[in-house]
Amino acid sequence: MRQRQVRGLKTGDRVRAVVPAKLKTAGIHVGRVQVRKSGSFSIKTRDKDMDGISASYVHLIQRGDGYEYTVA
Repeated sequence: MRQRQVRGLKTGDRVRAVVPAKLKTAGIHVGRVQVRKSGSFSIKTRDKDMDGISASYVHLIQRGDGYEYTVA
């Protein structure tokens, strides 16, 4: 069965990931998350898609409620 929730996050939640400089996906990323059963996430930002971000770097900003919000 598919995982509906991984480490308190669901697909569509708005998150902020602060990834350290030593990793390939380094930087601060804000966007929608896609959860993976493995514990690594994919984050879709305004400019690009970041894949393989560990759950330990991801923090919830807003729950996905079905609406699309823009960041000014």
